[in-house]
Amino acid sequence: KDAGIINKRLKFVFSQYKEKYESIEDVEYLSASQIKYIITSKERPSHISFIEYWKKRIVDFRKEGRESYAKMNEDTIKLFIKAEGDVPIPAICYRTVEHFNKWMITKGYANGNIGIRLTHLKARINELIRENVLKTEIHPFVYTKIPSATPKECDLSIDDFRKIINTDFRGKELSLGKDLFLLSFYLCGINLKDMLSVCFNDSGYLSFERAKTLHSKRGDNTLTIPIHPLARQIIDKYENKGKIELGYSFSYKNLQRFI
Repeated sequence: KDAGIINKRLKFVFSQYKEKYESIEDVEYLSASQIKYIITSKERPSHISFIEYWKKRIVDFRKEGRESYAKMNEDTIKLFIKAEGDVPIPAICYRTVEHFNKWMITKGYANGNIGIRLTHLKARINELIRENVLKTEIHPFVYTKIPSATPKECDLSIDDFRKIINTDFRGKELSLGKDLFLLSFYLCGINLKDMLSVCFNDSGYLSFERAKTLHSKRGDNTLTIPIHPLARQIIDKYENKGKIELGYSFSYKNLQRFI
C-alpha cells in the first residue's frame, strides 16, 4: 500500500547517486567498488586528482625549507605523468604501482633511480591513506618491492686519503674543495647546507639540527659532534662571527656547482 511513497523515495535517492556518478572524472579507470565508495560517501573527497594533491604537498615541502626534496618530487611527478597520466585518487591501486614500476624498468632506469621514485610515490599514498582520502583494503605497494641501489665501491684507501691531505693544490677552487672535503670528513660527514648554517664556538663541540630531517623527526633532533683539532684549523681559516664564510656572493645552488 506504500509502494507509491517508497518509489518516490527510491527515485530521489537514485537521482542523488546519478548526480554524483556523472560528476566523477575518468570513471573508466575506477572499479565498481571505488565508484560505490564515491557515490555513497557523504562528502566528496577533498582531492580527486592525485597530481593536484602531490603538487600541493610539494608546496608544503618548500615552506618547510626542504627545497631538494621538493625538486626531487617534481622530477618524480614528471615520470609518473609520462607513465600513468593524472590518475584519480580513488583509482590508485596495486596495478597503478606495478605498471609504473614496470614502465621505469622498460625505459632502462637504474635501480637506485626507480627506488627513489617509488619511495616518493609510496610516501604520498601513505599520506592519503592516513588522511582517509584513499580507502583501500589492499595496500597499493603490496606486490611491489622498492629496489635498492647497487652498492658502489666508494671507500677511499688510507693512502689515497693521505695524498689528499698532503697535496698542496693550486688555485682557489681546488684548495676550497680540499678544505671542505676534509672539514666534512672531520665532522662526521656533515653536509654543505648544515656546514654553512651552524654556529661554531670554542667549546670543542658542535651541536646542531640537520636541515634534512628537521621536519621529519620527532623528539630531540640535536646532534653533537666533537670538533677535531684538524677541523678547527680549517674552521679558523673561514670563520667569521661563528659562521663559515666562503666569500661567495652568488646563490647557494651556484655555490654547490662551484664546489
